[in-house]
Amino acid sequence: MKPFPTIRKSTSESKTMGWVIQAAVLVICMLGYAAVFPWLYARYGDAARIVTAAFVLPAAIGGGLWTGLAVAVLTLLLDICLNLRHGAVFNSGILGPAIMFLVVAAVGYWRDLSRALKRELRFRAAAEQALAENEEKYRQIVEGVGDGILLVETETGRLLEANQALLTMTGHTRTSFSRCCFADLFPKPEHAEGLLCAAPEGRPLYYLNKRDGSSFPAALCIRRGVHAERPCTVVLVQDMSARVSAEKERKQFERMIGKTHRMEAIGALAGGISHDFNNILGAILGYADLIEIQGTPLSDKQRAHLGQIQKAARRARDLVLQILTFSRQSEAEKKPVMVGRILKEVVGLVRASIPSTIALELILSAERDTVIADPVQIHQVVMNLCTNAAQAIGDAPGSITVIASNAQVDPAVVLRFPDLVVGPYLKIEVRDTGGGIPPDVRSRIFEPYFTTKGKQGTGLGLSVVHGIVRDHNGTITVDSHMGKGAAFQVLLPLSEKMGPQEEIALPPAPIRGSGRILVVDDEPVLVRMMGELLSDMGYHVDERTSSLEAFKLFKAKPHFFDAVISDITMPGMTGIALGKAMFEVAPETPIILCTGFSEHMDEAQAQRIGFRKLLMKPVSALDLSAALRDVLHVLPEKGAAG
Repeated sequence: MKPFPTIRKSTSESKTMGWVIQAAVLVICMLGYAAVFPWLYARYGDAARIVTAAFVLPAAIGGGLWTGLAVAVLTLLLDICLNLRHGAVFNSGILGPAIMFLVVAAVGYWRDLSRALKRELRFRAAAEQALAENEEKYRQIVEGVGDGILLVETETGRLLEANQALLTMTGHTRTSFSRCCFADLFPKPEHAEGLLCAAPEGRPLYYLNKRDGSSFPAALCIRRGVHAERPCTVVLVQDMSARVSAEKERKQFERMIGKTHRMEAIGALAGGISHDFNNILGAILGYADLIEIQGTPLSDKQRAHLGQIQKAARRARDLVLQILTFSRQSEAEKKPVMVGRILKEVVGLVRASIPSTIALELILSAERDTVIADPVQIHQVVMNLCTNAAQAIGDAPGSITVIASNAQVDPAVVLRFPDLVVGPYLKIEVRDTGGGIPPDVRSRIFEPYFTTKGKQGTGLGLSVVHGIVRDHNGTITVDSHMGKGAAFQVLLPLSEKMGPQEEIALPPAPIRGSGRILVVDDEPVLVRMMGELLSDMGYHVDERTSSLEAFKLFKAKPHFFDAVISDITMPGMTGIALGKAMFEVAPETPIILCTGFSEHMDEAQAQRIGFRKLLMKPVSALDLSAALRDVLHVLPEKGAAG
């Protein structure tokens, strides 16, 4: 770009105009003087030379040096010509034009010098103004850029200039920044030396120091230049904090998505395992019930062993239900629950799984402990808190205390925890003597996927606990001091309904009945076991391991069977399809569905289709006899078939 084009144009025009004016003045003066002077000289003589000043001096002042000299020379030549005409070349009168010649020269020179000086001053003022405007324009551009711009003396590393964006990034003022050198901006000074010695390609990422001692990521672009005849380095600085933070969040989100996918896979796996596992449990529990029903002579010790087998099978069944609930494939069922019993059971399980160096104590001081809750989820909450407490203590000696007490929530507490309401609550507290939770971790422990256990943790334990507690209209808090352990408090609203005060005594034997039952299951072991159970209860049983064969048999004798018991998941024809086909043949036939796991069927949906009952495996003899009693009781009275 050409500098100052407007100024040059105006200067050229002024020079041209000056020459035109000088030429016009010269012509006018020469013509006027040549016409007038001879007449004046003839009439007034030497006195006419005085009139010369009226022509010569305006020419010198108006036209400048050369115009004035030209007019003066003309007057001198005219004067000489007049003298020669009168017979004398030189006389005393010629001194006037000579002196006038010198005066005209001086005045003309002064006029030209004055004009040149004025033109130079105007040009310099215009140049300075344009330069100031350009400097202000580029200063505003540099200061307005969002990226930092830094000028560094290459040889010494001295900071020469910095824009406001860089000062804002680093937290410096111009005064404090002027006291720094290039190496002071880097956590590792060797990085500064490397950048000044060799400019890297592209925009490499470095960390720069702030005035407060922290650092931030920045992409640097290095360019070489010259400032005040000395080599310098121009550094463009782009703050990458937001981009680096976004990249970290993206990677964390990808890890969360990966963990979510793994949890979904675990949920799907849990559903598949639960079906097979419940079939196995069904066989164990069913044959244990058979021993009891058939009245096999057993010693007290053997009968106690049999009771432990049945109890273990039922515990395994509840464990499968807990896995399904955790994997969100089973809906939680809330009912009045006495939490004290759950705490006793959890403490017993935890005691067997933690080192003997950790003391475990249960304190039940609550006068009321009944809450509306899902017992499996409450079990999960307390088990998780106890497990975390044991992990916090580690292999060192320590103690875990589980306390159940009553608490009254008043308006002051509601202000702190808006999810609560004024009223009585059950407080479950789990204390440990571990190392405590750091304050920066304490504020995030309930966040999903946040873990301090590295690859060993999923970051789901406490977040799931928090979700369960909130789903039960409660709250969970933590109080911890470094070196003094931690205490988790769970508040759950007490229920006006009372839970069962003692375990319901099971009848000594299933209820007997009569009628013909068709049993359909693709597991031969379960079919045989259920057939024996029903036979011992007084029923006549037809067993089939193929749903297609079972339908052929039913279609041939639709009114021969008093009830049908069918598994849901079977090859060829599912239990649901089998039931619908049977309803078309004999709509009044009661059909009971059994399943180890079904993602798409619950009892309400089964009843809408027309099934009378939906039993979850493993099915005990008591559950089976109670279901048959209910469905056969609503049948029209008729004689039991053969």
